[in-house]
Formats: sequence, C-alpha cells, structure tokens
Amino acid sequence: MDYGGGTSSARGVGMKTLAISVQVLGQDGRTWYTITGSTSAGGPISGNPLRLATERPAHLGHVYRTVATARLVVPNGHAGCSLSNTCYETITLTATSRPLAP
Repeated sequence: MDYGGGTSSARGVGMKTLAISVQVLGQDGRTWYTITGSTSAGGPISGNPLRLATERPAHLGHVYRTVATARLVVPNGHAGCSLSNTCYETITLTATSRPLAP
C-alpha cells in the first residue's frame, strides 16, 4: 500500500512540518489503531511544498486509512506583536482518508 500527504501555504509563508501514518480498523469495527512504524515525518521547512510518500504491506481482511497532520507556523500580522512575543500563530490541520480494504 502506498500512502502520503502534503502541505503548502500561500507564497510559501511560514514553517511547515508534516506527519503521516497508517491506521487499521480494530475488531470492534469502530476503533482505529496507528500501525507501529508507519509514521513518517518531514520538516520543518520554509517554502512550498512539503510532501511525504511511503509504502508498507497491506493484508487481506483488514481496513486501513491514512492520517496526515500538518503544522504551520505563520506570521500573524498583529501590530506591536514583538512587544508581547506573539508575532506567530500555529495552525494544526489533520486530514483522514476514507477507509480502504485491499
């Protein structure tokens, strides 16, 4: 199974990090478990884009999904921010794929 993710920002502003992992659906049909060793991380980088792609074996009878979490640290543009050390904002986005079974 191939999986991956990516992130970017307008004009490449800020610093970006990205983590991707694979989860497998538990026997109860509701609980998702992150597969040990499936997490790949990249960054921090400035500029665009930050992309990750990797692969791992998939097994018949299991249901999988990919989870990607991007963290962006961007300037917030508030006047006087240097006086209060609040010139940057952290934005965290998580995307989850639809479940897939091989």
